[in-house]
Amino acid sequence: MELAKVCYAHPDPAICSVASWVCWNGVIVYYDGESYAGGRNRFDITKPCEMDGLCYSNSQLIQDYLNTTRVFEALGVPKGFQNYSITSIEVMMAFEATNDLGISTQPQILFLLENGIDTLIYQGNLDLACNTAGNFRWANNMVWKGQPEFVAQPIKQWTSAEKRAGWFKEVNIKMNDKSTRFSFVTHYGAGHMVSNMVSLSVF
Repeated sequence: MELAKVCYAHPDPAICSVASWVCWNGVIVYYDGESYAGGRNRFDITKPCEMDGLCYSNSQLIQDYLNTTRVFEALGVPKGFQNYSITSIEVMMAFEATNDLGISTQPQILFLLENGIDTLIYQGNLDLACNTAGNFRWANNMVWKGQPEFVAQPIKQWTSAEKRAGWFKEVNIKMNDKSTRFSFVTHYGAGHMVSNMVSLSVF
């Protein structure tokens, strides 16, 4: 935590990469290092890994689907770039070189909210890699105009087919003469394949 604070105060890639290395070897490796076939599934705490690395066997199916001509044509991907890989060490290292792994994305979220862009954080409650407790704390601690109201909001249940499907909190705050929504939603029984963040433009 101390090194993470230094990284935040001095966002130099050399400093932040050291903080990431200490965090990995001091904390993350104890569950992430077991992500092999039959080991601990960091993406769904109720199941073992089905395969090394990504744990989900359907990861290969996703990669195969995204490598189809139909998908490339729908996305307008140029011919020379039609080779999708679900993971890439090179891309991960490029992100780390820009502090993407060590610095919070709160400034980007604040930029969206300040410009009238609705933002939804959604979370599978079985995901350990992007865990609900950590992400919810992140959402509550974000300093912005709507923070007091968001923190004060009670957690509400949402349903699907008349069954409890998760819980949520949300606020609508006037930002630059526009009502802007910030929401945090959990999905019961879901893992990493659900956890994400999406922003929707309000026209």
